[in-house]
Amino acid sequence: MKNFVAALASLALALLCMACVSVVEYGARVVDGSLFAEKTLAAYRSAGVELRQTRARDGTEYLLMNLDAFPFITLRAIPDESGRFELVAFQFLSSNLNGWNEFTLELAGSGVLTMLEAEARLRIDTLIPVEISAGEILHNGARLSGETALSNLRNRAERIRALAAWMRGITAPAFRTQSAFEAYWKPLVLPELTPVAERPVIWTRQGAVWKHAEDVAWNSTYTATMFPEALWTLRDSGALLRDWEEAVTWIYFVYQETYIIEQFSKDYLLSRIK
Repeated sequence: MKNFVAALASLALALLCMACVSVVEYGARVVDGSLFAEKTLAAYRSAGVELRQTRARDGTEYLLMNLDAFPFITLRAIPDESGRFELVAFQFLSSNLNGWNEFTLELAGSGVLTMLEAEARLRIDTLIPVEISAGEILHNGARLSGETALSNLRNRAERIRALAAWMRGITAPAFRTQSAFEAYWKPLVLPELTPVAERPVIWTRQGAVWKHAEDVAWNSTYTATMFPEALWTLRDSGALLRDWEEAVTWIYFVYQETYIIEQFSKDYLLSRIK
C-alpha cells in the first residue's frame, strides 16, 4: 500500500511539473507577443511534418516548418513570388522547472516550394546554421533579454557544443526520444546524481579526489579519466550540471543537429489541412 501511494504521488508530481512547463512556455509566448504576432494563411501536413504559411503584422510572409519529433524547433523562411525561399532561422524554445531558454539561430540556405491544387511540395537545397542572433532567458522569475541574454546564450552554446562533441566521439545507441537520450547520458555526465547501480564502472570512490560545487562533491578523478581537458573545469565547477538542469533539450538538439538538418532537408509532399 505504501509503495502504491508513493508511486501515485510521484505520478501526480510528474504531471504537475509537465503542466507547469506548458504554462511557462505559453506564458513566454503571451508576454513577448509572439503567440498573436502572425496570422496563419494556410497549413499543410505530411507524416511527422507540418508547414504553415503565415503573415506577420508588418505584412511579411513566412514559411514555418516543424518536425513532430523535435517540437522545440521551428524553421523559418521567407518565400518569393517564384516559389523559392531563403532560410532565416531556427527558432528554439525549451522550458525547465525554473524557466525557459528561447533563441534565434540564424541559418544560411534556400529551397523551393511548389504549390499544387491541394498539396505543397517542399525541398530545402542547403541548410547551414550560423550563430545565435537573439534570445531571452527566464530563470527563477528573472527575465533576461537583449545583450545580457545574448551573451549568456552564446556562452552556454559554447559549453553545449563542447559537451556534444565529446558525446558524439563515444559509441552510443541511436536515440528516438529525448528521454532515451537523457537516460543514457546522465549516468555518464553526472554519475554523482544517479543511482549507484547506474554509475559507470570507472567511477569509484577509491583514491578519488573531490571538488565541491553547486552543493555536490564531484569526483574530479573520474572527470579527468572520462572527459577531455576542455570539460574538466566545467564538470567540476557544476557548470555542466546547470546546463543539464536548465537546457537538456538544447543539449539534445545540438547532439542531434546533423540528423535534424537531414530531416528538414528531405523532399516533402504535404496535404493541405487549412
